[in-house]
Amino acid sequence: MALAWMGTVNAALVDFSFRYDEVVLKNGRKLEKVTFTTYDTATRKVGAIVGARLATTIRVDDLPDDIVARIKERAPALTEDEMKVEKAQIDEDKADAKRRVRELEKRTQAEAKANRDAQRTLDVKKAEMTLAKESQTEIAVSKAAKELATHYFTYEADKHSSVGYVFNSSVILEDPEPVPGWTNRWRVRGKVGVQYLTTNIGAVGRNTKEFEMLIDAPAKGKAKLVDITISRM
Repeated sequence: MALAWMGTVNAALVDFSFRYDEVVLKNGRKLEKVTFTTYDTATRKVGAIVGARLATTIRVDDLPDDIVARIKERAPALTEDEMKVEKAQIDEDKADAKRRVRELEKRTQAEAKANRDAQRTLDVKKAEMTLAKESQTEIAVSKAAKELATHYFTYEADKHSSVGYVFNSSVILEDPEPVPGWTNRWRVRGKVGVQYLTTNIGAVGRNTKEFEMLIDAPAKGKAKLVDITISRM
């Protein structure tokens, strides 16, 4: 950025040797074993040697106030033209600092938005995967429950009644419900209709019942019938 002041300035390079074991700049940067060697009044930069060999320059405004005061004691008094240039440089530095802050804020906001969008997308995908997994689990549980119910009412129910050979059955189930506090334990309600031959006279009979069953359906292995409660309609 060009300076507003265009007059002639007699810049001075001031030599000195100020040694410090540790210096913390105003921007938070820490320097150890640093020696300040020169001050350029035109550029307002201080020459420094950090450690044993690293030579660098630092803006005087970034130095702690006590070091700035010590350096300026060695600098010659500024002429009117130099003071105008210095003020223009200070104003430019302030404007640059504000611009960097705005740019940093914009980048930070953009990064935060990108992170939020990415997290939102990830959350949606996780939710979709969870729903898909739950849906697949319910489908598997319903299938296992129907097989268990069909087997039970065909071969095990009413063992001591007049029901003989069950030659037809129909099972209708409600959606399975997980049992709170029991891993892999499900409650399934449903209705069953059976047609059978009686054991005494070989006549055809039929009945319909409501039932509630508890099944254990592990992720691996076969589902097992834990309990069943039957009520006649």
